[in-house]
Amino acid sequence: MARTELSQAWEKWPFEYTEVDVMKDDKWRVYEFDVPVIHVARTIGEKDIEEGEKIEKLMHRFKAAEVVGVMEKVLGEGK
Repeated sequence: MARTELSQAWEKWPFEYTEVDVMKDDKWRVYEFDVPVIHVARTIGEKDIEEGEKIEKLMHRFKAAEVVGVMEKVLGEGK
């Protein structure tokens, strides 16, 4: 379901993403019951994010319109 919503959001606003398996190592403890989770940021990769950079998260069930809305909020422009 999450991939379907992301696919629909991509049709309105193309983006790059990286999928992470949070069940590996101890990463699952951070999200435990919140998966799927998406992080929306202007840059890619934690070390590329500058201090103070806006990062938004959507957890659980989200719709394509919510994804696009968060992208507009983070990127500050509409498509």
